Amino acid sequence: AEDWEKIVLFVGRMVYEKGPHVFVDAALSLLSRRQDVKFVLIGEGPMRKDLMDKVYKSGTWHKFYFTGFVEDIELFKLYEVCDVAVFPSLYEPFGIVALEAMSMGKPVVVSDVGGLSEIVVDGLNGLKVPPGDVWALSSAIERLIENQRMAKEMGRNGAQRVRELYSWDVVGERTLRLYEQVLREYSSSPWKPKKFARKSS
Repeated sequence: AEDWEKIVLFVGRMVYEKGPHVFVDAALSLLSRRQDVKFVLIGEGPMRKDLMDKVYKSGTWHKFYFTGFVEDIELFKLYEVCDVAVFPSLYEPFGIVALEAMSMGKPVVVSDVGGLSEIVVDGLNGLKVPPGDVWALSSAIERLIENQRMAKEMGRNGAQRVRELYSWDVVGERTLRLYEQVLREYSSSPWKPKKFARKSS
């Protein structure tokens, strides 16, 4: 990318539920309004070839970069240089990749679905859009590109949220407390599981 170009990142498998087609459509919509953006798609999957064909036919091939699978060290280098990370999943139980981007201090745009809804507080540490809404996604990306001050603040807030809620120390402590609660409830419960004797053969 040129120095004047913003880099927008998609990270995920190229499968329907991860929304790579929504990302490409939003990118094409944005490119119809401005040319100072490049889009990087990281991941493999059955939709990759069709999406590459679509981009090629649109005449905007030079604005897209499909990396395929990358090792973690390369992924984090790409996080470092990107301006916005986008996770347009239609279904997402948790959202580890969004946490990775946030931990790097990057502003994120996510679908308001599943685990992504819990990770991102809209307007504080990222932007949320309805799943599958191409125009909303395109507009949210543009909003972060236009307002660098807001984008940086959201990136800082995101990194802080990851440290406070999702670091391994915090997750370990919360898991330990959950186990302790389960054990307390089990020990005070009148119900006990039957012990099955091993059948002799």
